[in-house]
Amino acid sequence: MKETNGELCVVYSCLRRERIPLPREEPHHPTYRGLWAEGRWVYYFFSAPVDAFFRRWIATYGHHLLSLQEIHVFPLEAWQHFAPSLTVGSFTIVSRHSEAEEHTDVRGQHRTIRLRPSVAFGSGIHPSTQACLRALEWTFTSHRTPIRTVWDVGTGSGILAFAALALGAELVVGSDLSLLAIREATINARSNNVLGQCAFIVGDGLAPLHHHRISLVVMNLEWPSLRKVLEEGEDWVSCSQLIIGGFPRFWWKKLSHTLSLSLFYTAQLFWVGEWGAAVIAQYDHRHPSPLERGG
Repeated sequence: MKETNGELCVVYSCLRRERIPLPREEPHHPTYRGLWAEGRWVYYFFSAPVDAFFRRWIATYGHHLLSLQEIHVFPLEAWQHFAPSLTVGSFTIVSRHSEAEEHTDVRGQHRTIRLRPSVAFGSGIHPSTQACLRALEWTFTSHRTPIRTVWDVGTGSGILAFAALALGAELVVGSDLSLLAIREATINARSNNVLGQCAFIVGDGLAPLHHHRISLVVMNLEWPSLRKVLEEGEDWVSCSQLIIGGFPRFWWKKLSHTLSLSLFYTAQLFWVGEWGAAVIAQYDHRHPSPLERGG
């Protein structure tokens, strides 16, 4: 489907019965983008109004499972803005093939990332994404040993996964709770010619993979979700190095305290406006704690 500046985002908001799984069959329609499930609420995204079609689909596949509550129609740009071309550090992010020009940094390396405008988070516009891009670039350029494998938690459009590959990672795994995001990331991987170097899976948190096989974990999450992972989860403390993003400036003091209690230190901190990203790592014999350094 051709992407235009006037493309619509049509959302059919449905309520799912408690303890009842979603219909196995998803809508088959040329304008269907995917679904986003959050608790009992299920949001079906289309690029054009299909009221009659959607009501028939619910009657056929979602009867007694879903009830349509609301229909929202608005420009896609109102959901998430995609710039035709955006430069962040050595990266140039383009949202349409017709405007995609290879960007070369001072070392002669290409850093172009192509994204299809969609409802999946990660256009490069949000300050938290920009802070994570800068954190990724710093991590790859300052690391003594090659970073071969990266796990992007909450991958969204896949923008950070593609940035890691552009910086030299050999393999990236992206996970997201949203099947819609996984589909969009896969489409973007094909556009960036990296489909063979990445895998996108539906998953929650850090549990699905073995951390010792991962060189770097990236988590750019909404800060309430990030807070829950860091304060209530246990999986992340077994990762040796992470980039965490999506937190506001006012939360940094409490976040840094949580990290210190978990025996992590902050290697580098990046701010874009009021949003931050931190490169953190576990203390070990190569990186002694401040007390061991006499600080």
